[in-house]
Amino acid sequence: MAKKKITEVVWEITEPIAKKYNVLIFDIEYKKEGSDYVLRVYIEKEALDEYISITDCENVHRELSDKLDEVDPIENQYILEVSSPGLDRPLRNEADFDRFKGCEIDVGLYKALNGSKVISGTLEGFENGEIIINDGKEIIRINQKETSYCKKAIIF
Repeated sequence: MAKKKITEVVWEITEPIAKKYNVLIFDIEYKKEGSDYVLRVYIEKEALDEYISITDCENVHRELSDKLDEVDPIENQYILEVSSPGLDRPLRNEADFDRFKGCEIDVGLYKALNGSKVISGTLEGFENGEIIINDGKEIIRINQKETSYCKKAIIF
């Protein structure tokens, strides 16, 4: 089974489990690391001010592990990991930008803009492939293709 296909099958298996525990699937990875295959399922809360707990990860892991054993969609032995995408969650698509509008973000650039390769500010929106940020001084529009990363800022 191709790697992409495995992640699609695992996504379908994981979705009802995630719903049961009131979490969303952020991403699923299946890859070889060293001599091991690793299946990583990243989960997050729908509310932006709520965070994934160890209990959330344990609940999804336990039930998903049992379901994967039952369905057996992966031929190789693998390590199953369930975690959150982290405090500095990446923003990758239009749905992410819509969801995190009004949040503080950090954007890494391939080429410096105004002398900096990192722009930080409030996400104002996303239009026609451009990330719109208010850095406190001005509104900046950055083509997503010109970014090395875009992530939710960690604010303490």
